[in-house]
Amino acid sequence: MAHRILLFLGFIFSFFTDVFMATLILPALFTYPISIFLRGFGWIILGRRISGFYYITGIFVLIFGALLYLSVVYQPVRDSQLGRMFPLFWIIYSVFELLSYISLGRLSGLFYIACISILGIAMVAYMMISQTMPGYSQSEYPASEPMILALFATLSISSLAAAISSLKLRVDSLYMRW
Repeated sequence: MAHRILLFLGFIFSFFTDVFMATLILPALFTYPISIFLRGFGWIILGRRISGFYYITGIFVLIFGALLYLSVVYQPVRDSQLGRMFPLFWIIYSVFELLSYISLGRLSGLFYIACISILGIAMVAYMMISQTMPGYSQSEYPASEPMILALFATLSISSLAAAISSLKLRVDSLYMRW
């Protein structure tokens, strides 16, 4: 039961983070770490109950989410080589969450809708790769760009679907240790 509540609340905070990132960035600085903490521990508890893969997902969400947050808010990290890799931190834990959605889809079908996050992952990967290309300009990706708005729209849908799915998740009779 604890995993359902933690994941639900974590994904609700993730939804607010996505909405704030598309509109008012400052509140996202408060909702994002709460989301990471709740989701990370929700996945870990779920992983201890049914599969080590979800445990690993939780660890990755906590570690890479914390690194991402430090890359944004802490000047020495932001200015370091580590800070320049912040999109990669998000991509890593997001891929693990995506794989977890696919795995849990048979228990709660709305997790399949949460897989729309693959579009967001692809967009961030594209933007990250674009930065390495000759002639790249930082001004090519302002927050009002349709691609950025589409990114946060897909992530918002994914967060809501994962939140609802988390509440419906019934694993009491299922033990599938990998």
